[in-house]
Parts: sequence; C-alpha cells; structure tokens
Amino acid sequence: MKKKIKNVLISQVPVPVSGAGIFWLAMLVILFLVTGVQAQSITNHGDTIYISNGTTLQIKGSFNNTDNGTSYPYIHNEGILRVDSNMTATTHTVYTGQDTFIASGADSQNIAGLNYYNFFVPNGGLKAFNGNTNIGRLIQVSNGIVNTYTDTVTLNPTALILEDSVAYVLGHVQITRVLTKGVRDSFGNIGTGITIGPAYTHAYDTIHCVRNTGANAVVTGQVQPTGYAYQGIERNFKLTPTTNGNLGMTMDWQYRTSELNSIPAGLLATFRREEGELMWNYVGYSSRDIATHRIINTGQDSLSEWTFGSSSDPLPIVLLNFNAVLVNKTDGYLTWATASEINNNSFAVNRSTDGKTWQQIGQVKGNGTTNDIHNYNYTDPDINLLAVPVVYYQLKQVDYNGNYTFSQVRELDLTSVTTNNLKVWYSQSEDEVYINYNTDNTSENLRLALTDMQGKIIVNQNIEAAKGQNQATLNMTGLAKAFYNVTIINNEMTKIFRVLKD
Repeated sequence: MKKKIKNVLISQVPVPVSGAGIFWLAMLVILFLVTGVQAQSITNHGDTIYISNGTTLQIKGSFNNTDNGTSYPYIHNEGILRVDSNMTATTHTVYTGQDTFIASGADSQNIAGLNYYNFFVPNGGLKAFNGNTNIGRLIQVSNGIVNTYTDTVTLNPTALILEDSVAYVLGHVQITRVLTKGVRDSFGNIGTGITIGPAYTHAYDTIHCVRNTGANAVVTGQVQPTGYAYQGIERNFKLTPTTNGNLGMTMDWQYRTSELNSIPAGLLATFRREEGELMWNYVGYSSRDIATHRIINTGQDSLSEWTFGSSSDPLPIVLLNFNAVLVNKTDGYLTWATASEINNNSFAVNRSTDGKTWQQIGQVKGNGTTNDIHNYNYTDPDINLLAVPVVYYQLKQVDYNGNYTFSQVRELDLTSVTTNNLKVWYSQSEDEVYINYNTDNTSENLRLALTDMQGKIIVNQNIEAAKGQNQATLNMTGLAKAFYNVTIINNEMTKIFRVLKD
C-alpha cells in the first residue's frame, strides 16, 4: 500500500505501523526528511497505525486518513498523537484505547470528529470539529477555542471538560449522568450543578444535559415579538430527566462574561420553558455571584430548557393559549390564559379586517405580578355587520411602565357557520343548538352529536333529512356554561362546529 510520509517526528520507541497493511515505525527518534524544511502533510492511505503506550507521534503538518478503495484507515492509539495542522478522516476511521490527542498548532486547525479518550488544546488558535465527537475521559482547552459549529461533543458519563473564561468549547456539548439524591453533580464541569432534594421518591435519576453556547444559543423571549426585544445571553441548557417532577432541586449555573450579550452580570436571572413551548417563563434567582459568574436557583421541581437574561426587563407574561371563535352567528368570542405575569397592567384587544390595519376595540385588565394561571375573555359583538369574510384578532400586552408586546394573530372565518349548506348556532332563549341543513337529495340520513371539550358525548342522534330545507335541535338544558362541539356526519362529509352556551 502506498503511504506518503513527510516531516514526521516520532519520539520514544516502537510504533507499529505496516507493510502489507501494517507499517512498523521504530527507533528512539525518527526524522523523515530534513527537520528544517517547511512542515508537510502525511497521508495514511488505507493502512493501520498503532501508537503504543509511552510513544509520541508528532506530525508537523496535516494528517490525512483516507481509504484506498479496498481498506479503510484505522488508528489504534494508546500513546500520544500530536498534529500541528488539520486532521481529516473518513467516517470509518476510529480511535480506540486510552489515547491522548493534542491539537498542537498555534493557528486554526480543522479536526476530524472521532472518538478520543483525551483531547488537549494547549497552544491557542481556533480549533473546529468536523463531525460529531466523543470524549472518553477528558477534553482540556488550556489556550484557544474549540468550535463544534453544527456538530456536538458528547462526554462519556465519567468524562470531564476543563476550560476557563478565555479558553473553552463553543457550540454544543452534552452528557448523560446518573444522579444520587442529596449529592451535587457537576455534569462533568459542563456549567451546571444539580442537587436532587432528599424528598425525591427515587434513590437516583438519569438526566441528559445539553449545553449550547455562542451567538446561535441566544434565545428570544417571546414568539414573534413586536415592540419588545427580550434576548438571553449566549448560553442555554436543555435538561431531560428520566422522571420529571417533585425533584426539589438546587441548581447552580455558570457563565462566561463573553456570553453576556450586553446584559449586566448584576441583573442576570434564569428563565425556562417546557419542551414544545415557544414562550419563556421568568424564574429569577435565589442568589447570584458576579465574582464567580454563578447563579443559583433553589426549590425547583422539574427540568426543561433554561437560559439567562435580565431580571430588570423579564418576560411580561407567559401566554398559554389564545383562541377566537364565532358564536350566535354574530359575535367574536376571544379567550386566552396566562401561566404567569410580571407587572402586567392590561391587554388591549386589537382587530383587523385585512390583517394589516389594526384598531383597538377593547381593553381587559391584567393581574399585575402573579405565578397563578389566569383566564381572560372578550366578546366582540355584531361582527357579522362588518361584511367581510375574515376578521383578525391580536392581543397587545402592556406593562405598568408602558412596555408592550404582541401575541400571535388569530383568524376568525365568518363563513364557518355556513358550510356545505349548514348553519349552526346556539339560542340562549331556547337553550338549544339549532342546525339548519339544505339538501338536493330526496332523502338523506344525518348523524348529530353534541360533546364537551373533553370529547364526552352528551347527545347522539340520527335524523332523516328530506329534499330542501331541514332544521334540527339539540337540547342543552342542565348543561354548564361552556364551549361544546357539534358534529354533523353524512355519507359525504364530517363537520365539527364549536358553540358557546353563555
């Protein structure tokens, strides 16, 4: 097999490496070519290289590992491999054993994403992983920055990451740990510490932690914010436990000053959101230490996604839902709910008939600062007189200090009660749902069902519709004031309408 070897320094002894697949490098010091010439690259073309314990292979240039069409390069490292420039590898190249890899160049290096036992960065420069990387024991950045970009560094459960305020791993780092209740776990020095409370019902729990840092880790405080520019720092965490709830945790967080995103360290507080949610919830802090770059939260019972922002300008509200429905064929009925509010003065209800030009049609008082769930509603009467097919609604939440933010837009189709010759509405005076249906068929069977919002069937009946106009009713006597679904089924369609008994 052909090998290209230029300017390679191998210190200490026996490094097996091959002839027909295995080339043996030996001797105390072997110097290929002249040491004074410019550093050149090495290509391992489909061979196997062994670096034995106590041996250092130093490559003054780049190290390229490629397959030769019939075999793949394989490196078994139990010693030290130093590479001063880029290192590339096919996906089949793997590192096994208790190896040490040193990205020893003083300038930028691109390093193949592989399995490393120890990975050291001592001499500065920007190092970039090309591919997902696994660390078996230790990744230590003493001088320089390692950027994962879109890839991820995975620490084995017992592995550690050592970094400081100016030398660190940037991007995605993850680890899975088994925690014992009452014992603090540092997650391999990833930047968070968790102590599960003694009242937790399990003796231990498995928690997966992903740390994201850098400009791409900045999160926005609200979905499509308009007029409210909340942003977090350049760091966030996602923690996923095997069992979530009743954890009674103390959580301590660390950050770098370079991640503050113009937010004063003395104002930092924590925010969180549940998986699948778009809104961040203000948590605050139990204590914070500017000198050690640390924030502590106590009494936390569940895990999710966490980030850090300014406590003087936190998220105003956490909006659980916002809905608009048509009732009685004439009125727009808006409902929304908040999980928490901070300095929330009011909600302005805005309406548009084209989705572009808005006018305020009402106002609902907020609940100031609260961590309880609050439900709100607003009725926009006689919107059928607007003579438009669609009406748009949006909430404008206003703080006591005048800051404001907008909700998402909700559309209300004014033709939704006249679909496939169907008209459905609730009559308060009769306490009944009326269903008008027009058909050209001589005879037609309709199935009607009235259900609550949990899907429980309250009324289920069949009617025979004759050619022309037909009317049926569903009695709602004795039912609570709430929303209900009316389902209408024939051989060609299934339609569901929502009505409000008020």
